[in-house]
Amino acid sequence: MADTKISALPSGAPAQATDETVIARSGTNVKLTVADLASYIGGGGTVTSVNVSGGATGLTTSGGPVTSSGTITLSGTLNVANGGTGATSAVDAQANLNVPSRTGAGATGTWNIDILGSAGTVTNGVYTTGTYANPAWITSLAGSKITGNISGNAANVTGVVAVANGGTAQTSYTNGQLLIGNASGGLTKATLTAGTNVTITNGDGTITIDAAGGGGGGTVTSVSGTGTVNGITLTGTVTTSGSLTLGGALTGVDLTSQVTGTLPEANGGTGETTYTNGQILIGNAANGLTKATITAGSGISVTNGDGSITIAATGGGGDVVGPAPATDNALARFDGTTGKLIQNSTWTIDDSGSVTVTGTGLRFYADFNNATAANRFCFQTTGTNASTGVFAIPSGSGTGATWRAFNGSDPDNAGYIDILAGSTAHEIRAGKNGTGTYLPLLFKTNNILQMRLNVDGNLGLGQTADANVKLHLGGTLPVDSGTSVHQSASGTIASTATTSATGYQSILNTEAASFTLPYYAHFTAKQGTLGAGSTVTTQYGFLADSGLTGAGTNWGFYGAGTTKAYFGGGVEDASGKIRAVPQSGSAKTGSYSLATTDVGLFIEVGSGGSITIPDATFSTGDVVSIFNNTSGNVTITCSITTAYIAGTDTDKATMTLATRGVATILFISGTVCVVNGNVS
Repeated sequence: MADTKISALPSGAPAQATDETVIARSGTNVKLTVADLASYIGGGGTVTSVNVSGGATGLTTSGGPVTSSGTITLSGTLNVANGGTGATSAVDAQANLNVPSRTGAGATGTWNIDILGSAGTVTNGVYTTGTYANPAWITSLAGSKITGNISGNAANVTGVVAVANGGTAQTSYTNGQLLIGNASGGLTKATLTAGTNVTITNGDGTITIDAAGGGGGGTVTSVSGTGTVNGITLTGTVTTSGSLTLGGALTGVDLTSQVTGTLPEANGGTGETTYTNGQILIGNAANGLTKATITAGSGISVTNGDGSITIAATGGGGDVVGPAPATDNALARFDGTTGKLIQNSTWTIDDSGSVTVTGTGLRFYADFNNATAANRFCFQTTGTNASTGVFAIPSGSGTGATWRAFNGSDPDNAGYIDILAGSTAHEIRAGKNGTGTYLPLLFKTNNILQMRLNVDGNLGLGQTADANVKLHLGGTLPVDSGTSVHQSASGTIASTATTSATGYQSILNTEAASFTLPYYAHFTAKQGTLGAGSTVTTQYGFLADSGLTGAGTNWGFYGAGTTKAYFGGGVEDASGKIRAVPQSGSAKTGSYSLATTDVGLFIEVGSGGSITIPDATFSTGDVVSIFNNTSGNVTITCSITTAYIAGTDTDKATMTLATRGVATILFISGTVCVVNGNVS
């Protein structure tokens, strides 16, 4: 089949990875599997220089090397050792190949033809049976009369050689077709089948296999091949990736279908008669052909079928191309020019998954302010239905970690807020760098200001603190069950507090400087604005609740030591003003026994009334006044143990209060009293 072009070969099933083919390399025929072709084509890289050498074939090239684009031209005369004639004329070629002239009186040369069998019948001047060793006188012989192998020159054999005789049984082919071994032990004319992540382009005498899924990068601008010597041609153009094709066949060789036996490789045959699924013929180191299947390389799978070969990429399509050297464990980055080259990175991921970033002034860019909150960049735990926590921790023996946010894109000239975890305290800090501005801290709920800490340290709850107020409480008071409370101090006093406990304490100091302060108030109650239409029935500057009775002694207000109590508007108790003597109830018109509720009051005695002083009822210092508002005397019965009229030393059982008279009873104890006034 040496004079049959690839384009003339018949079609067949797709090639398999282990199928083999023959290529010429530096003047030597070698074999390659389809997997080898895929691994050469599928990888990445950049072609910087292409040249072609004729080697020892007798052929020469010009125009190379090609470093960007251009054409390499093949010329010269292919020598006999490489399948040529070593000549440029028919006469010289015949001499070099030892081919006798077939016509004319000057026909010379010797055909080495072995005819097997016994000598026998001569027909038309030629023995048609028998065995002869290279009879030089035989010039014509019918093919049907030849059995066994033909050795020697076969330049004038014509016809189609069957697979069983070492031929191909094919005379024509379409673009990209290969001869692939089939299940029946023969050859099938078929093209390669593209598997996953592989593309196959069949051309005029060329097959291009590319990895379609990340086979690396590389750029070939343009490389072309041209030229024909004795039927051997260099064809093809490479613009991105592919191969130049050295093909064609020596002319003048015909094989007939009547030839039996196996045509050896040295005579343009295959030397093979049977094949298994996916086997192809591949050139070997001995300059011959080996029947083998395509071997799957890295990232490639090869499936051999009945007359078909399927090559698929199983991985990323091959090695990628990147800079040298590169950082171990660095994240790969694609260049923005070709999108294929891998660049180095300052981000690394170790085998445990921890990420390290080196460099200064680096930024993490993402959509943090999308109008739709769900579309913003977020941190979220991988745990199912679990809470997310974002942490900052110190390194090694460090004792602090900080989250800091700036209000400007230049951190060296902006205000900031910190959340700091320290070794002795945790802090929320507002500060600034460079030309930044100190700003207050605001605390809001429901987007409403609830607390504001000014840069001067003044704290406002519910409103902004006035410049001269350290703690300013304001805003609309909350209401629960009709009751509002501006501030409340509540809690449990621990059992170790055996000296005192204070709910509110004010200790104000003055600076060590010469100045006069008009007044110094620990507590001030001022009138607020009553809104239009609102009415306040009673207002208290200070209120001790009536339930303040749990201690042994209970004081609603207590001034210790030499401190004075001043009441500009007067002082009242439950009975009225303290500087006045209020009346206890209404006039008594019957017998009435004094009670502790009468202390500090006066009792009016009306018509028919009388008074009794009970025993063991009152306390030391209690005072009660009695006014006889009748025209006659009123009897005062002294049931108390001892009762004196002021200025006397006689215990009285009864006393008489004169008409319109007043008597004041001072209790020395619960059992002794002194009565002063209009009594006898």
